[in-house]
Amino acid sequence: MANAQTTSDEILRCARALIVRALVAQYRQEAEAGVAELERQVSDPLGQLRAYTGYWEACIMDATAPICVCALLASQIPVLPVDVAMEVRAHFRVVSAWLTSVLERGAGQGSLRLAGPAKSEAEVFMAAVHGAMLSARAYGDPKMFGVVTRPLLQRLVP
Repeated sequence: MANAQTTSDEILRCARALIVRALVAQYRQEAEAGVAELERQVSDPLGQLRAYTGYWEACIMDATAPICVCALLASQIPVLPVDVAMEVRAHFRVVSAWLTSVLERGAGQGSLRLAGPAKSEAEVFMAAVHGAMLSARAYGDPKMFGVVTRPLLQRLVP
């Protein structure tokens, strides 16, 4: 009978992993669509970064809205099923690539000032936005998000 329980537990664990992987893949696709829409609506690189942080700030201000699911899951990568971890990493790569392209474009146009390579700056930007989300929620103070992200954006203005 113990074998039946073990098999049942393994089936449930696999099913949960498949569901989470599908949800993360869908989340990533929605994020890609959101970024594409942002690109269509806002042409200015600084405006795009402001719109991106503004989206997350609105989520933080609405305490019932979720923060980035992949940021939450990333903190648990060592214990996530491999397929879920791959989807989370794919999401980070998509956001990083988009931020890198925005920063490169802005630097090329002279509308953004970078302290280092665009790829590095993109990683710093993404980490700061994710950290701002976590800090705002941890402190129970939505204004903390802006405390982190406003200077982040300001330092990019030439």
